[in-house]
Amino acid sequence: MRFLIILAMVILLIMAIVNDLDISLLSFVIALGGIGSTIDGIESFYHKAKRKVVLTEIGSGIVYFVISIFLFL
Repeated sequence: MRFLIILAMVILLIMAIVNDLDISLLSFVIALGGIGSTIDGIESFYHKAKRKVVLTEIGSGIVYFVISIFLFL
């Protein structure tokens, strides 16, 4: 699953560079980074990691989502 997200991020980043750094494609790359970080946080929660680690990973995912929304608008 993680590999597919990274593959999609690379493909979208290449498409964004070819299209003169299209901001909408860059926002999708950042949103996929947020999805990956959120998945890592959920996985850490299920592996009984420390609360600080789980909240940091989920919090960084939320920050990625907010940045991608601001770029998309």
